Amino acid sequence: MANRLKQFYRALTAKVDDQDLVFVKSRLNDSEISLFLQMSTIDQKHCINVAHSAEALTKVRKLDVPLLIRAALLHDCGRKNGDLGLLGKSFAVLFDKTIGYQRFIKLDAMRRSKLCSWLHQLLEVYYRHPERGAAALASIQSSEQLIIIVLSHHQPATATDCPELKLLKQADALN
Repeated sequence: MANRLKQFYRALTAKVDDQDLVFVKSRLNDSEISLFLQMSTIDQKHCINVAHSAEALTKVRKLDVPLLIRAALLHDCGRKNGDLGLLGKSFAVLFDKTIGYQRFIKLDAMRRSKLCSWLHQLLEVYYRHPERGAAALASIQSSEQLIIIVLSHHQPATATDCPELKLLKQADALN
């Protein structure tokens, strides 16, 4: 719970400064920068923090660091600015931790009312942003490895996960 409160505070005070943008621009190509800039400031700052955490964690492992940093910066690119907002994302996280994904799937039948439609749309973005991000990256011809990492970053760990994906999940959990 303390980690969630820390995340909420970080989101509430999120700012992307010039130094952050220099970091992003030095690691992404122009098409990827465009995707990154379509995210909300909250998600941009979260991704930058994940990238810094991931970079710090790489000092103890051998892996493709540029791929890892690109994945960290773009792992939430399936959420565009305005999709969730701070309160929407907070609600979605609480929903996920208390009610869960399986109940979300059952909400389809409830989409008739305006409230349920809003809730379904909010949770659709929250739960499907990896697929949306992977599709956006595919549309700009990003590498297959990057697409797979973004697509898989919320999936349970498997024996076939590449080291970059494992480390991204670890860094994401820290932020």
